[in-house]
Amino acid sequence: RAAFTEFVRTVPYRQLYTATAAPNDWTELGTSSEALGELGFQDMVNRFFHKQTTKDALGWGRTTYRMRSYAERDFWRWVCSWARAVRKPSDLGFDDSRFVLPPLTEVEHMVEAKTLADGMLFALPAVGLQEQREERRRTLQERCEMAASLVADTGKPAVVWCDLNDEGDLLEKLIPDAVQVSGKDSDDSKEEKLGAFSDGQIRVLVTKQKIAGWGMNWQHCAHMTDFPSHSFEGYYQKVRRFWRFGQQSPVRVDLITTEGQKTVMANQKRKAEQADRMFTNLVAAMNDAISIDRASHFAKQQELPSWL
Repeated sequence: RAAFTEFVRTVPYRQLYTATAAPNDWTELGTSSEALGELGFQDMVNRFFHKQTTKDALGWGRTTYRMRSYAERDFWRWVCSWARAVRKPSDLGFDDSRFVLPPLTEVEHMVEAKTLADGMLFALPAVGLQEQREERRRTLQERCEMAASLVADTGKPAVVWCDLNDEGDLLEKLIPDAVQVSGKDSDDSKEEKLGAFSDGQIRVLVTKQKIAGWGMNWQHCAHMTDFPSHSFEGYYQKVRRFWRFGQQSPVRVDLITTEGQKTVMANQKRKAEQADRMFTNLVAAMNDAISIDRASHFAKQQELPSWL
């Protein structure tokens, strides 16, 4: 970040574009501000946020920032002095009639684990990344069976997203007409399989977000299953492969989780709500923006004391 900021200072005209602006942390906007020559990250933090330092069980310090309650309105007005957010034409005063997409339905499926964590009498939400990873592997069979049952007999195209190689291999076995695109495939093989699905030659595609989560236009498909993760951007990109311009059918998203993965699901929802709130605030503040001069605090001439 420091190297990039230093480099763009030499560029006279700069613009940054993103489809998922700071969905996880509003303070990430400070990085963009600094790169564009506005307030630096630390200046933004000092003006609008409280800085808090906490220690974990191992004694490692962790710095977090909490927006000052009285500064939220001015914060968004300041962001809109150098940024613009657009989700739909009406945000800029235009008609939305040709923009509206078909309905998006998200259905959450809670799968009961057949085996419990060591020493547990009943399932509890996993705490920490280590327990969450163990939960994913322990419930792999149950989750994949649920995903397979949701797409097996529909007769319609579907994409089954996975994160683990074992998930992908099992899903391919459980779904008779499924084809998997995995990391071990050659580039030519990946291209051939993805193209075949786009052309309707493959009904069910099993793959990972990091393989097919960007750039694919699959408006012919309106059904996906997913195992939730902490990545809101990853989830957003998965959904947008189908829920995009040219889609004529309502899109269904089946989210398959377990009791132990409740915290993961809650975190994904929190990030989605935070991103939506950020865009709402940006759009509302665009016509009420203010500009903050980073040098305004030092505009007055000061006199040195006589004893210096």
